[in-house]
Amino acid sequence: MQVIFESNWSWMLFEEESDFYFSVVCGSSAIFVRELKLSEEEVLAFQNNGESALDDIASAVRYRPQHFDDRHIKGLSTRDDVRAAILDWQTNHGAKR
Repeated sequence: MQVIFESNWSWMLFEEESDFYFSVVCGSSAIFVRELKLSEEEVLAFQNNGESALDDIASAVRYRPQHFDDRHIKGLSTRDDVRAAILDWQTNHGAKR
């Protein structure tokens, strides 16, 4: 697992083998995250349009997080490999935006 892109306090994109996982910061007074595996359509949009596609996906998740409940991966950010990937990213890249 590795972090490949981040928009600070908005979203973080992870890659593991050929899968992409997306963590989106949601809420205003109560902050929470929705973490999901990107669909084939979303991966294609990212490959074609880069970070702007990720911003669009994040906006959709943030606007209606309940629509992504069935795709939410509970506990993703607490996995040891994910925590190590985040630490590595923060150490070597810091926040991008």
